[in-house]
Amino acid sequence: MNRITGDFPMNRFLTATMLILAIAVNLNCSEQKPVPDQALAAYWKFDELTQNNRMTPDTSGNGHDGLVHGQSLVKGIDGRAMQFEGYDQIVEVGDLGLKAPTTLSFWVKTNDVFHDRRLFSQMEGSENQSGALRFDGTQVEVWDGSTWQVLIDHNVRINTWIHVAVVYDENGKTYGFLNGERQHLVRSGFDFTGVRAAIGGKFQGTTGNEYIGLMDDFRVYGKTLNENEIKSLYSLQ
Repeated sequence: MNRITGDFPMNRFLTATMLILAIAVNLNCSEQKPVPDQALAAYWKFDELTQNNRMTPDTSGNGHDGLVHGQSLVKGIDGRAMQFEGYDQIVEVGDLGLKAPTTLSFWVKTNDVFHDRRLFSQMEGSENQSGALRFDGTQVEVWDGSTWQVLIDHNVRINTWIHVAVVYDENGKTYGFLNGERQHLVRSGFDFTGVRAAIGGKFQGTTGNEYIGLMDDFRVYGKTLNENEIKSLYSLQ
């Protein structure tokens, strides 16, 4: 009889080993499990333009199609991407009717490091409505209702695709992620209710500067995503 030690048969040893390996693989796969689509509040893939190139579809099914202003589509991180060149080239997405908990996820590529380039912002309403995002130089910052707070400032590269994710929880904590890795935690809410919002647009048409560069795969989740879910979004590309 084949034995390893004592009375433990070889076939039982092999079976136990295979079971442990299967559990480990399953756990690893579960960590990278994609976020369910039903968690999406809005999702602009920027792969197509409709209605005579005036709209970019919201593929979440929630009806937040984006109104474009002369932008074109170019090669992106996944399929095609939206090119923003200034001159009022924004994507109006209407009233999202959304408060924290919320997660934003998108890809950007820019060589513009000018001050206060708006990534995602309310277009109107009160200045104390929080949650807007901007590039300021090579930093990603969030508006907390009274001032800008730095979320991401390490390893932000220009002229390179980078993945940005921002998680706003219901307790007023906001986390910034770059390429799947968490950077800063700040205090900020998220309130995009009762006002029109825009990707790349100014507040009140005067505050801030329009985003210049490429953007792809812009997702808005009506929940907080955990770090493994953020990593899974980054690893999709």
